[in-house]
Amino acid sequence: FCGGLIHGAFSSGGPVIVIYAARALPEKTKFRVTLSMLWMTVNVVMLTKWTIMGNVWTPALGRQILCAIPFVICGVFTGDFLHHKVNERNFRIIVYSILMIAALSLGGNLLRNMF
Repeated sequence: FCGGLIHGAFSSGGPVIVIYAARALPEKTKFRVTLSMLWMTVNVVMLTKWTIMGNVWTPALGRQILCAIPFVICGVFTGDFLHHKVNERNFRIIVYSILMIAALSLGGNLLRNMF
């Protein structure tokens, strides 16, 4: 609930959701599947909303999407490969490290915009 509120207000509710999911879903497979479906659902809803509002699908955006597709496919296959190779403990270390990097990035942006 808190992650949804923060995401709606600031578009950065992901870390709260990931921290909750890491505790609620200790098995990495359930964690990964649950968050994948959550982000897929959120993104489909947001894309639908933006499409209805109009002015989203531009030629420039189409080019960016086409350029991103190979990287998305590579990321999916790399993530799946690593998922089966990384043990639970290292998986948690990686997740929390990425959260820390995201927090530092968001904090830096916040400070930069304040001053």
